[in-house]
Amino acid sequence: MTDLGTEGRRLLCNEGVQDKGSHGNVEIRVSPELHAVIDAWFAHVGKIPKFLLGRAITSNDLLGEIQDAFRSTKKVIGVNLLRHAYITNFLKQPRSIKEKDTLADMMLHSRDRQEKYAVLSQFNIATQTS
Repeated sequence: MTDLGTEGRRLLCNEGVQDKGSHGNVEIRVSPELHAVIDAWFAHVGKIPKFLLGRAITSNDLLGEIQDAFRSTKKVIGVNLLRHAYITNFLKQPRSIKEKDTLADMMLHSRDRQEKYAVLSQFNIATQTS
């Protein structure tokens, strides 16, 4: 995590894969609300650790943690399903291009990817109701 003073903090994700297929480090700006939660976590552990969760985690580790969090639903929930559900809900109401671009930046993908999610959701709804 990088502290940018008045600009807040950014999370550094190593070997990120963005929608355009580029690999490498990705810095994600942390909202003031999340910044407060992270600061409270650091106060709880009594230090600012090198890794936010205490150790480096792989994408498989993260997938396992997310699946564990939803285990009580008896459904297999992963990152992509959560992303899809969030975007589908976000697009239920008309959004400006700026709003769509902002969400795309936050989710490290393109507005085109959002539109594909929306089309897929409409297709799934249509096939379920016919």
